[in-house]
Amino acid sequence: MATTMIYSSSIKGIALIASLPLFLHTLKQSLEPLYASLPVTTHLSNITLLSSLLSSFIPLPSTHPLWNEPSLLFLTSTLLSLAPKSTFVVGSYTARWHDVLWGPIVTHTLITAPIVFLHVLLLRTYITRTIPNPPQALAVPLVAWISVQLTEGLVGQNVPMGMRLPVDAVLSSDLLFIGLATLFATLALPTLLISLVTSTTPTPPPNSPKSKDSKPKSSLKSPHRSPLSTLPSLLLPALSLSSLALTTRQTLTPRNFPILSDDGGHRLLASSVGASGRITVGENIKDNYRYLRAGHSLLGGLWIGPKAHPASSKNPKSRHAPINLGDSIYSAFVLQEGALLFERSFPEDEDWSKKENKVLVIGLGAGIVPRSFFHHGLRPTVLELDSEVYKYARDYFGLDRLSLPENPQDPGSSNVGNDGEVYIGDARKWITERANITREENGGNGGKGKFDYVIHDVFSGGSVPGHLFTVEFWRDVRELMRDDGILAVNFAGEVGSNASKAILTTLLSIFSPQDGTSKGRCKAYHDAHEPIFTPPPPTAPSHESFINIVFFCSPTSSVNGGGMETRKVRYSDVKESPLREWVLGGFDRREVDLRYILGDTGSEGGEGEKKGGNGKEVGDEEFVLRDGWNRLGEWQVESGLEHWKLMRMVMPDEFWESY
Repeated sequence: MATTMIYSSSIKGIALIASLPLFLHTLKQSLEPLYASLPVTTHLSNITLLSSLLSSFIPLPSTHPLWNEPSLLFLTSTLLSLAPKSTFVVGSYTARWHDVLWGPIVTHTLITAPIVFLHVLLLRTYITRTIPNPPQALAVPLVAWISVQLTEGLVGQNVPMGMRLPVDAVLSSDLLFIGLATLFATLALPTLLISLVTSTTPTPPPNSPKSKDSKPKSSLKSPHRSPLSTLPSLLLPALSLSSLALTTRQTLTPRNFPILSDDGGHRLLASSVGASGRITVGENIKDNYRYLRAGHSLLGGLWIGPKAHPASSKNPKSRHAPINLGDSIYSAFVLQEGALLFERSFPEDEDWSKKENKVLVIGLGAGIVPRSFFHHGLRPTVLELDSEVYKYARDYFGLDRLSLPENPQDPGSSNVGNDGEVYIGDARKWITERANITREENGGNGGKGKFDYVIHDVFSGGSVPGHLFTVEFWRDVRELMRDDGILAVNFAGEVGSNASKAILTTLLSIFSPQDGTSKGRCKAYHDAHEPIFTPPPPTAPSHESFINIVFFCSPTSSVNGGGMETRKVRYSDVKESPLREWVLGGFDRREVDLRYILGDTGSEGGEGEKKGGNGKEVGDEEFVLRDGWNRLGEWQVESGLEHWKLMRMVMPDEFWESY
């Protein structure tokens, strides 16, 4: 009997150790649409550790009807089965405070802390039964803390986007909660049944000599308990199993799209789980725009209906919910089209009139950038991590001219569409393999199979995947570009922050001049409404300015041997689009002095600079991002929290709660 208990406790303990990081991960996924990744994880470790410490000083479960092992297991199962609803209700309520610090803290206190508390309390119980000399009080909280670190290691902010748990691609957070609730109910049922059987089975009185005065004892004073006394023990199992059944039914019931809000101001067109989180398509009926979001980040949007300018983008229509689509609601996407305004050289031995301009777009979003290049007569190749993002961009944002090759992850695939192709998967892997193929075919020279323009926009949720900003990555990107090609890199954050400085410094280490010229081959432009960066400035702008900046770089200089020069804007560049005319018409006035970003220690000719990859002084070596040295995720925490507050100002709270 003792051996069986030890074996059973060991199995349950292992199950709890494995389920804790899965619960924390699932909770993070569930709250991301309301809070984004950074606010959710900022204080998660601290709250988990405090909950674990608190449970270490609570008495272990006994034989009390409401304080025993089965009851605590069923209570945990109940909280987990209610988690899909409770996380949404509590998270929506606290998010409306627009407080990026206390909102997540209160949410974790009400949702996360109780479940972690019960987790660790039960884990203490099983360790006590399994190990002859149980560890000290801090040992179990240490296990819980390790579980948190394991969770952060799998899905933390420093992990490249797309590297999530395998179950994310198949199961939603609601189904994962249900699975965890089922696990705890399953662990509780055998113990509950055994306790019920033993408590209702009569126990024979002990053998003792009978005295003369002894009388037969009444059956009412029998040592076994009445079945009525077990009712308190059945309350939690009944509550757990009923809530589990109800939540499962609600989760598995398919939703009928579109879903109109109660006030009629919002329409949810589609929603599903993808590699980058919860992907949704919605419409603001009052203000006439359609948007695509991943988690708590807007991937893009278009004006629709009356606000779709008659001449903008040739009025494409969406495949589902047909409607005219207009200009982008964000000017940053149009700013990336500025890559077409830079002068390029024309080799005498090449017939450029017959040349097929090729564009590589890293990060699809709502498809606004590749759609705009279609209308400039260019043929884009798109790299996108999430197949759900591609599906919605195609069906709801007029991007059905892109096609999937036979193998959407093969960089050498030749069976592609006439207008462009899209590859699904991690861009880093595709770029590396394609660069190796290009080196073998061209010997590192020539322009065969290379791209004229590379558009890099992977900003999402206040942060970017750091592995797509390292020296090694940009070196492979440069290998895929023609000598006079143009790279556009979108960055949203604070000017002069460590993150913006690191990105620019790393770009300069790869694209800086090699001929001794004073000008670098990188420039920066902003999309703000006012020309706040008009060089030479009397003072630097505030570092708290959260704006979009696009870095433009080229491997070589312009035709005259100088830095990157721009041409005049033509009618074909704007095509009667009011937004393009506003952004591109004043393109030169949007240039940002790189000294704002690099600071005193990193400029194009200042003192105290370090050597870059090719010997050019480009800035502090600390800010050159490498595969083995990359603090970009750490540096983006503050700007990521600021981004969440800005997103709450862009759309009403009710829209963020519709997913």
